[in-house]
Amino acid sequence: MAKTTNEFGVISEKVGNTFKNDYSQQTPEQNAAMFKSYENDDPTPAASTTQMASVVNAALGKQTPKTWEEFTAGKDLDSLTDAQWAKQYDNYYDYLGAKNYDEDKFGLFTGGDSDGWGRSTTPAFEELIGGAGAVFSNYTGSRYGGGTEYFRDTASKEAAEQAKYDTQSSSVKSFDDWLKNNQNNEALQNADYATQRDAYKNDLSMSKYINPGRGSYIDQTNVKLKTFDDFDPGLYTAGEDYGQFSGAYRTQDEADTKFRDYYSGEIGNLGYGNLVTEGLDNAGYLAAFDQATNRKGIADQITSLGYGSMINPNMTADELSNAFGEAQERNKFKTLLDDMGTSYGDMDSSSSLGSLYDTATKLSEADQKAAGLTTELGLLNTEFDTLQGANEGLTTDLSALTTDYGALQGANQQASALNTINAAAADKAQRASSGIASIPGPAATGYTQAVEPTGATALNPYQMAPIDFTGGLAGADSSGSAMDNTNIFAPPPMSMTQNTFDLNQSFNPYFDALNTQYGIPPVGETT
Repeated sequence: MAKTTNEFGVISEKVGNTFKNDYSQQTPEQNAAMFKSYENDDPTPAASTTQMASVVNAALGKQTPKTWEEFTAGKDLDSLTDAQWAKQYDNYYDYLGAKNYDEDKFGLFTGGDSDGWGRSTTPAFEELIGGAGAVFSNYTGSRYGGGTEYFRDTASKEAAEQAKYDTQSSSVKSFDDWLKNNQNNEALQNADYATQRDAYKNDLSMSKYINPGRGSYIDQTNVKLKTFDDFDPGLYTAGEDYGQFSGAYRTQDEADTKFRDYYSGEIGNLGYGNLVTEGLDNAGYLAAFDQATNRKGIADQITSLGYGSMINPNMTADELSNAFGEAQERNKFKTLLDDMGTSYGDMDSSSSLGSLYDTATKLSEADQKAAGLTTELGLLNTEFDTLQGANEGLTTDLSALTTDYGALQGANQQASALNTINAAAADKAQRASSGIASIPGPAATGYTQAVEPTGATALNPYQMAPIDFTGGLAGADSSGSAMDNTNIFAPPPMSMTQNTFDLNQSFNPYFDALNTQYGIPPVGETT
């Protein structure tokens, strides 16, 4: 077969069942034009490559291959599914000889060995197969990528790539399955959830699906890749309100369960598990724990006082506080009564114990007052004896004074009578000397005294009635005679004022009148 030269300056000749191309005679312009035909953005006009194929086939005596439109004439390609369209494309690919390496019925390939291996496609083949408008994917071409698979359009290709990625990534184990497969890793099994989660995230079995490398053939601009969140069972961060249980958990329910189980146990240990009711939130558990702690503290104090029998688990904090106050009162009164030596028997209420203490206190105070009054009575008896002696002395003095007064009165009467006689004598002598002696003078009248000067007078002696300072009191009077007692707690009011006696002063207005009448000078004065 004679050599042929196409429009790109490529010299072709048949060698066996294939063609060999000689590019040595190409000009730079022809070479640039040939490679430009492979660029999708500025392809060589179809006429050029078609002409090339026609020239080559004419020279080889081969028929011209059908175009994609001719091959699919009479078929409604739009009605085909993606799989049906791909089958149609595959049939055309086989028709052009792309699958039969040892046969080039249209002269669309160059190079290769005697069996067709290693051959290259010509621009004519690329033009013909490109007429189908197919797009290819290296990712879907094989199980792990690297092959080539064609699709009717970009949308179909991207859908196929996404579907393959989703299928492959679905094989990733869940966190629970992954953790189960690592059950021999003791450190991992005993680690907290956050540590286990990080180990799961960094596992190499997942990396190629979450962060595929260049060798994956995945077009990451079209395929929506999964992230760790798509495999992540979840992470809940318990804040400071969880106290010692703050940190990372798989779910909030897991954190709440751990928190609430702990405080339920603590509340139960305090003896107040009834405070944990359905529907409590975390704050409710803390409040119940504080309440139980408070109640336990009060209950322990009540027990320490010996009144544990007063306590029951259903008592509120207020009821326990009241019970504690009652226990304190009971203990206080029992201690006071013990100190007083007063028996309280089976009394066990603060009111009865308090009443008993009040009564015992009043009796003790009464005994003390009685003892004080007895002492005061002894002192009064001593003073009374003293006063009684003084009174007897005054009575004696008064009697003597009365006697002296009677004698003084008689002397005054005698002096008055004597003065009258002397006056009459003087008058008589005067008249005698005056020659009137014949005139009788007034007859003398004798003085008749009312009483004997030395006997009893019209004045009664001054007597002071004795004062009964011991009336109503138990004991003995000054004479030693027993006295009847009445009410020791209600003695009669008593008062005593000791008056002094000035013998130079008058102590009776009657005496003063008499002294004035008879011209007797006051006591202590001389005429």
